[in-house]
Order: sequence, then C-alpha cells, then structure tokens
Amino acid sequence: MLGISNVHAQYTQIPDPAFEQYLIDSAYDSEGVLDGQILTTDAQAITEVMVDGAVYNVADFSGIEEFTSMITFIAIETSCTSIDFGMNSSVEDLNITDNPNLTSINILGCINLRTVDIAFNDLQSLDTSQNSVLTSLSIDGNNISSLDVSMNLSLLSLLCTENPLEALDLSDNVNLIAFNANDTNLSFLDLRNGNNTNIQTYRTLNTPNLFCVFVDDVAYSTTNWTEVDPVTTFVETEAKCDDLGTEEVTLPTITIHPNPAHDFFYVDGLSEVTKVSLTNLRGQTVKVYRRGDTRFSVAGLSEGMYFLNIQTLHGVSIEKLIIH
Repeated sequence: MLGISNVHAQYTQIPDPAFEQYLIDSAYDSEGVLDGQILTTDAQAITEVMVDGAVYNVADFSGIEEFTSMITFIAIETSCTSIDFGMNSSVEDLNITDNPNLTSINILGCINLRTVDIAFNDLQSLDTSQNSVLTSLSIDGNNISSLDVSMNLSLLSLLCTENPLEALDLSDNVNLIAFNANDTNLSFLDLRNGNNTNIQTYRTLNTPNLFCVFVDDVAYSTTNWTEVDPVTTFVETEAKCDDLGTEEVTLPTITIHPNPAHDFFYVDGLSEVTKVSLTNLRGQTVKVYRRGDTRFSVAGLSEGMYFLNIQTLHGVSIEKLIIH
C-alpha cells in the first residue's frame, strides 16, 4: 500500500501591508503575494531589514520576532508606535531613528545586541538590563526621564542629549570612552568608574541643574573635559559637593525682547558679562557674540527654539529664544 502524507507549510503573520510589500520587493517573500503572511522558512532566512518610511510607511513590524537570522534592523521615518523583537537573539545592530510616533521598544531578548541608535523618536523608557554585550547606545532626542546602564559593562559610547534625564550613575561603566548629555535635566551624574582617563569625549552643555559631577580626579577632568556649563563643578566626594551649596549666588534678572525674534533681539539686565552665545537644540553653538554687544543678530539662522547662554562673573543664565 502506498502511503501519502500531507506536508503543511508554516507561515509567519505580517499584518502590515506596507511591511509585507517591502519584504516582497526585497525578494524575501518567495510567494510574492500580498496576503498578510510569509513562509516561516523565508522569515528565518532574512539577515537584514532596512525600511525607509518615505517609501514604505510601515506602522506595524509584527513578525520580526520570527526573523531568527536577522543581524541588522533599520527603520527610519516610519509611522510605527512600538517595536517588539521578542526573544530574537540574532540581532546585533539597530538603527531606529526619526520615527515620531514610536513610544516603546522591547529589546530584552536581543542578548547579542551591540549597537543601538534610537535617536529622535518619542520613547518614554528603555530597558537594557539583558543587553550585556552592548557597546554603543544613542537615545538622543527622546522623552526618556530615567536610564539604568549598570548591566551594560561593555558600553563604550552613551549619547543621551535632549532627554528629560535627571540622574545617571555610570560608575559601573568602566569601558566608557564617549559621553554626551547636552540639553538634559541632569542634577546627578556619577562618573567615578576608576577609568576616567579613558573618556575621550565628554559633554554636558545646557544642563543648568547639574552643579556637581562626581569624577575620579578633579584635576584631570577639569583640564580635559571642557564642554561643561559654568554652573558645573567636578568633585570627588559628596562632602565636596555639599560644600559648594553653602554659597548662595544671585544672578541678575535677564529679559529678552523681542522673543520670538526675527532679525535681532535685545537683552535687558546684562551686567558683568563675560560671554554670550547661542546654541541649538542639538547642543551646537551657532553664534558667539562680542562682549559689550547690546543688539544681537540672528540673521541666517533657521526658525526654531534656541538657548541663549549668558555667562557672568557670578554664574550662568540660560534663556530660551524663539526665532521665526
């Protein structure tokens, strides 16, 4: 008697038509039919996903948790709101940037993840506690108020500008060589990791609440880390930081007009000024004005919000300026 057996193909659901169309156009979906699914054998063979939202406006990346050979995932300017990689341990590199609706990402199962660039989304939080081999993390331009990288002992680079971060403890990150926290709400930063001399890049500009930064060696940090606010002081102990708080400093009242400004603006209340400069939301200095100026030009600058940094003999005042 001849035995006949039926073999049923296994499928992975791809509910977003834009995402499936990308898979078809990339020759990943061997069936080539827009039907909300691809063969699981096709899904498991994919090593790289690169989605440009201007071409494929993907709102849902469901299905990628079964791309078990995927090493690189890139999603730029899509309309997705969340991405869950499940227990996908093959992923090593993520570039998920400029997705304005993206509020959550689950990367806990990506235990081999090495580089993560998730800048300029709307993420509220990020859990990296299971990503032990992570070396590079960029969360610039999100809405993250707290971050714990104590389990990321291989971390070399941390970029976290333009977030409402209030505290960072980097004392366990002994391999850190680059750190940028411009334009944050930091009021606590501990960098006493025993290897401060390895840090080649350090920036904490436009952090008006950061009065103390705890470091290994004050003399070294003061000499080599110069991109700091005038209000910031490097200290080695909590007692030294407490001592700084015993002196009360009163800064003059500053008034900017017109604000919003178009071609120029004036500042009232300037006294004993040592430097006036203008920075953009990325922490980049776009104008440095001459000492003694009373009329400040903004000609040639793009519309948007800027920070006016006014340094006096008594401290620094940082004021918001709108250019239209």
